[in-house]
Amino acid sequence: MRTFKTFAPLIAVALAVIAWLIVSETGSRMISSWLQPWRPPGPEIGRISELEGTMKTVRDGRVREFTSLTAPLPVHSGDRIEVDNKSRAVLILNSQDEIELGPLTAAAVQLWNERDPGSPIYVTVLGGSTELRKPGVKGKAYVVRDGRLYLPGQKPVDKAMALTVVRNAPLDMHLADEGMKENPANTAPDFDPEAAAAEEDLVAKDLGAEPETLSNELIDEVIVSRQQQLQKCWLTSVRDNPNMKANLVVQFSITRRGRVKDVKIADSSSSDEDLKKCVVTVFDRLTFRSFKGSEIVLSYPIQFE
Repeated sequence: MRTFKTFAPLIAVALAVIAWLIVSETGSRMISSWLQPWRPPGPEIGRISELEGTMKTVRDGRVREFTSLTAPLPVHSGDRIEVDNKSRAVLILNSQDEIELGPLTAAAVQLWNERDPGSPIYVTVLGGSTELRKPGVKGKAYVVRDGRLYLPGQKPVDKAMALTVVRNAPLDMHLADEGMKENPANTAPDFDPEAAAAEEDLVAKDLGAEPETLSNELIDEVIVSRQQQLQKCWLTSVRDNPNMKANLVVQFSITRRGRVKDVKIADSSSSDEDLKKCVVTVFDRLTFRSFKGSEIVLSYPIQFE
């Protein structure tokens, strides 16, 4: 009995600590980090060279807080950087881009391909503001904001990557009738794959060296250039239902050679199968310039009205 009384205060303190660990957010985070298996960090892709105030780095659920730096802090692929209020940090990437992270900014940094240290670096801005202090090697780093891809320092645009096809836009109706009457999926009767490939190679040579990847702006421009073909699909569908409208989401991949594959309609407000097949055919025939990075997979909304 005397022994129990001696250790009772220690037991009470231990129980209180365990209860705090279970109930509190900080304690839960600590337990989570203890239980998670340790994994080596991804490749080093930059460093924090300056810090005013406080910031955190998060990797695999493990949080580290910094109030000052005695030396540049390495940043690895897969890290998330969170800058506190009234604070700022300067991130220098291996691409030599110097990016200032403002107060209350959160950004995740990732190599496009972690098995290739030379692949592009993606800085995904989850919140807050960034400012390019010094540009690096063009095409070696990109900033992702609101699902769109930008070069560091490039001004974000308000236009979403999507297309609205309006039925009363100018179009050669005779061509639309001839191209769609017998085969709804055939939107371009004059399409020549060999000529298109030759044209693509010529464009690629004119544009110079291959980029690391394709920007959203370039992808958008290529799709918009096929707007009349998509309009032919639409005009054929509305002949039987003039008041019909449709929203489609097209999912597809772009290979390193600029070819399109795996096209499918991921979502649709219309049950018109001919319209869907026609749109898939148009996207199947898209050609982009070649690039060095991994395949691009994206979803593209189209609104027909």
